[in-house]
Amino acid sequence: MTRPPWEDRQPDEKPQPDPGPGLPPGIELPDGGNNEAGDTDDLPQLHVGDHVQDRQEDDPDEAATMLVVGTPAERADEVAVDDDLTVADVNPEFPADDHVVEAVFPQRTTVDVGRLQTYAYPRSRLERVARLHSEEDDDA
Repeated sequence: MTRPPWEDRQPDEKPQPDPGPGLPPGIELPDGGNNEAGDTDDLPQLHVGDHVQDRQEDDPDEAATMLVVGTPAERADEVAVDDDLTVADVNPEFPADDHVVEAVFPQRTTVDVGRLQTYAYPRSRLERVARLHSEEDDDA
């Protein structure tokens, strides 16, 4: 897995220290709260097929919509994106013990999402904008 295309960190640049639990400044949960490290219970569970956007996008109207293609059980500090870096390393402003979500950037003309580059994000970095399954399906 690789970093998202807009990550501009140089390969030899060291990640910044973890600022502690919670979301970066200016990013709030849907209920107005702030996420504690590893506590994504306040966020809706994501499923394959859900549409998500990056909470860090400066202009939400310009945010690219991604398609969730995987929800592995690993934490951000356990999933490698480069030889020496993990999802947590390239997302230091999010909890290192956040769950990882894998997503792709499909285009209108995409005919096979399986051929697209997959990107890994900490769960709390993503906002669900559309779901594939109803909430009732979660109870089944």
